[in-house]
Amino acid sequence: MGQDGNIHSAPADIADDLRHEWENVFRARPTDERLRAEWLDDDLPPLCTSLPSPSSSRWRPSRASTKKAIDRAGKSATGPDGIPASAYRALGNLGIDVLHSALAALSASAGKEDMMAHILSFNESLTHFIPKKVIHHGGAQGDCYFGG
Repeated sequence: MGQDGNIHSAPADIADDLRHEWENVFRARPTDERLRAEWLDDDLPPLCTSLPSPSSSRWRPSRASTKKAIDRAGKSATGPDGIPASAYRALGNLGIDVLHSALAALSASAGKEDMMAHILSFNESLTHFIPKKVIHHGGAQGDCYFGG
C-alpha cells in the first residue's frame, strides 16, 4: 500500500512505494570518528605509520576482526538489510562464520564482479513482506497488511 493509502499495481507506482519504504534503511548515516580511529588503532600493527594500499590483503577481514565487529556493534546497529548485530551475536559461531564468509567474498579481488554477475535486476527479484495485521480489505485484490 502506498503513502496515499491505495494499493498499487502499476510497476512504476510499486517501485515508488518500495523506494519510499526502504529509503531510510539505505540512507548514509554519520559515524563516530573517535570510535573509527580507535578501531583502526586496535587493528593496525604496532609501528604502522600508514594504511595499507587498497589492493593489500590486509583489508580482507579476518574471522577475529569479524567477531570483534559483531561484539562491538551497538544494539541498534543494523546493516542495509535491517539485520541487527544482535542477530549475529545470538547465532554465535554460525553468525560469525556467515558474516565473515560474505565479507571475504565481497573483499576478494573479483568480489565486485562476482557480486554483479549474480545480482538480479529489479524486475527479476522477489520481495517478501511478512503480514502483521489486516488494515484494509481490498476485495478482488486481496487484503492489505500493516508490517509494523
